[in-house]
Amino acid sequence: MWDTNYYQVTHSRTTAQSIHCMINNTTGTVSCFSTIIYAFNTNEKRKELWTELAQIEQGVDRPWIIARDFNVVLYPNDRLYGAPVSSAETQDFTKCLHDLHLNELPWKGDYYTWSNKQMGTNKICSRIDRMFGNPDWMMHWGHVVTQYEVPYISDHSPLLIKTEDNQWTVKTLFRFFNIWADHSKFMEKVTEVWHKQLEPRKMSNIWAKLRALKKILKILNKDEFQNSSTRITEARLELIQTQEKINQQYTDELLSKERQALMNIEKWKLVEESALRQKSRAKWIKLGDSNNKYFSAMIKERTNKKMML
Repeated sequence: MWDTNYYQVTHSRTTAQSIHCMINNTTGTVSCFSTIIYAFNTNEKRKELWTELAQIEQGVDRPWIIARDFNVVLYPNDRLYGAPVSSAETQDFTKCLHDLHLNELPWKGDYYTWSNKQMGTNKICSRIDRMFGNPDWMMHWGHVVTQYEVPYISDHSPLLIKTEDNQWTVKTLFRFFNIWADHSKFMEKVTEVWHKQLEPRKMSNIWAKLRALKKILKILNKDEFQNSSTRITEARLELIQTQEKINQQYTDELLSKERQALMNIEKWKLVEESALRQKSRAKWIKLGDSNNKYFSAMIKERTNKKMML
């Protein structure tokens, strides 16, 4: 929504628990209200939120979507572990939805959107992040799917809207290898791009810079760091050939070539080691915290190493 080439977001009202705004696209095909929720933790303080939504509804004359963290469950099965869900806990939320004629949007993915990240009997999972639409929204965009992603990255799952003809996805712009930062031309190349004004708006300008930097760093990686294993093999072969020549007839030039070959081997071994270490950490972040085969294999390997020591 930050890109004003496509959408105009008009702020209407902000409270401690909500931000309400109007959204229009430039083609005139979308005109709706959106209310983003971040509710208080207690029932008593959340009563203000239900009153706020009722006041907002009085001025709504088009599709309206209400989304995010309501900090309260709606049904008994919305909490896994922890204290059982009581009717007193859900009655105000239920009444608000009924009075305002709000319907939950269809969804896919994990049912539980929040976790306290604890282990064993202390673990609690809840469904407290939701999206609702008023009757006008359901009439216009009833086919929209609310995608709840797996809640591993943070304590809350991100809510994404996906339509039949368009899907919002999150892509990695580029993979950054730490070894690049040690190159003599790295800061020069980054500084050159970052001082440019590629787009008039701040956020789009940042994305444009990152896209431009991606191309430059890919070239740097290809020219200076790619195929480290092959380059190690080539440097070792050159070292062997140079040492054989030194054994036959010593010269200062051959000694210089031997030193250069040794330096090349050391350089490419460091590059390869750095890349493998970073990939290993990335793999552990992705798979290591899950109770899967990779996790079990790694724990078994570490246990064996400790026993050997």
